[in-house]
Amino acid sequence: MYTDNNTLLAQRDAEICQLYDNDLSITINDLKTRYGLDRQQLKVILKKGDKKLRPEKRGRRKMQDIVLLSDTHKRVGHLIDAYMIRNDLGIREMSRRVNISPSELTYGREGKHDFTLSTLQKLAEVMGFDLSEVMSRDVTASNLYQQKKKEA
Repeated sequence: MYTDNNTLLAQRDAEICQLYDNDLSITINDLKTRYGLDRQQLKVILKKGDKKLRPEKRGRRKMQDIVLLSDTHKRVGHLIDAYMIRNDLGIREMSRRVNISPSELTYGREGKHDFTLSTLQKLAEVMGFDLSEVMSRDVTASNLYQQKKKEA
């Protein structure tokens, strides 16, 4: 029984080393979560396997590392883009009108930020739409602006 346990531990350690070596996106924290080990135990295992520890990513995430939330988020981003282009507005001016930070607006335009309901309402108001129109699945930026032209 004792040797079987040692064999299982050796297999686990080899698996951890191989995973850490082959997948550059995996971090110590990912391994901690996956294997239920603490940071020090993982460092010992990786040192035994002659694996050098990679520096952990710290600080803010880069825009390209943040994933798209959903099609609705993307659609809202397209509406914001279309409005800004039609009205020749920059990020700062649009964010000032909506009363949000320029970075929040930038993430929203990319479909990578989950706006609050009050921010969505303010965006719809600034762009001259109803919130229900902005959130409708059937609406695209071009359709919405063509509808507005016909109404005017």
